[in-house]
Amino acid sequence: MYSVKSSGFLLHFFACRGKNFNIYSRLNPLLAAQGLNQGAYMRRVFAVLMLGCILLMGPSTLFGAEPEVFTAYDIHKAASEDSKAANAQYLGKTVTVKGIVVAKGISRYLTPTVTLSSREGGPDLIVCVLPRLDVGKLSNFEPGQEVTFTGRVQHMGERIILKECTVTENR
Repeated sequence: MYSVKSSGFLLHFFACRGKNFNIYSRLNPLLAAQGLNQGAYMRRVFAVLMLGCILLMGPSTLFGAEPEVFTAYDIHKAASEDSKAANAQYLGKTVTVKGIVVAKGISRYLTPTVTLSSREGGPDLIVCVLPRLDVGKLSNFEPGQEVTFTGRVQHMGERIILKECTVTENR
């Protein structure tokens, strides 16, 4: 009779050819041919992974360079003058924007939003959408207050929408 227990054994037997399957048992002959042991191999793997992470993060993160801070007016002006170039430069990218709070509230999608302008009482230029769990942080913002947000540009048009915003500076 064929059972699940015996099928697992057969699968293991044929996949590993009866040996105790271990990644190092497969690597040892290769490592020996290169004159390495397991420790040296793991250090090399770790170094390659760390180098990959550093390259993905970018040199600005590595060397502590400050991100470029745009004003609400700068980004809105770029979008209104040449929308294709602005989309190529900003859309989908993370930017840091400084502006004056003109409104705050909850969007129709039940996410907290803070609307920025270039001057107090000015037109709504940028809508910063905060994570849903940050609803309580809306009380930290008052109209006329200067604030800096970092977020990902999701839409560029008459209004620019930044998603996943975090407060970088709050005065």
